[in-house]
Amino acid sequence: MTSSSLLYEIIFLIVMLFIGEGLFGLFVILGGL
Repeated sequence: MTSSSLLYEIIFLIVMLFIGEGLFGLFVILGGL
């Protein structure tokens, strides 16, 4: 139970990190254009 909730937390953090980097890269590309 605890390990599964911890796993979901880690996955959520990784997904948020990827989404944040993707949005940041998109803003950089739009700003460069």
